[in-house]
Amino acid sequence: MRKYANSFEAPNKKLKEVTVSKEWLRTYGVAHGYNEESLIAVDDQDRWPDCEVKMTTGKLCGIEVTELVDSECIKLNEKNNDVYRHWSNEDIIDGIEKRLREKNTRSHGGKYQKLIVLIHTAEFEIDYDTFNKIIIEHEFSGLKNIDEAYFVYSYYHGRHPVSVLKLSE
Repeated sequence: MRKYANSFEAPNKKLKEVTVSKEWLRTYGVAHGYNEESLIAVDDQDRWPDCEVKMTTGKLCGIEVTELVDSECIKLNEKNNDVYRHWSNEDIIDGIEKRLREKNTRSHGGKYQKLIVLIHTAEFEIDYDTFNKIIIEHEFSGLKNIDEAYFVYSYYHGRHPVSVLKLSE
């Protein structure tokens, strides 16, 4: 188990991706037409998307999961240093932007009617109350291959809060 920003950690990557997807569904997705019981992991580790979910309308959606975390802090904490990252508004927007651009490189055509990107974090300094307003007001542009994107926070008051990201082509 990772020592830093580890609230979503699991024994393997696939289980972590499914866990993040389930938390997004519970907090946001079910109320917005996604069928929680239809969520499945995509078997092939080298393929995308990470998971699939159906909408109540029958649309099949691919879910790509990625993490916003400071990799240097992970390394330092693994060496028993007790450090954490202070995130500025710009750092968070830049981090989200970078991850969205990485996921936007592939078209989701084929059997998926939508591609959803979930960016999750367990960073101590990134909390919903502080950063939701900044995140939801920012428009992430030039993302023609992503239909919806969400920022999933660490566990807080009995749930994993979610910010809806504003996207444009």
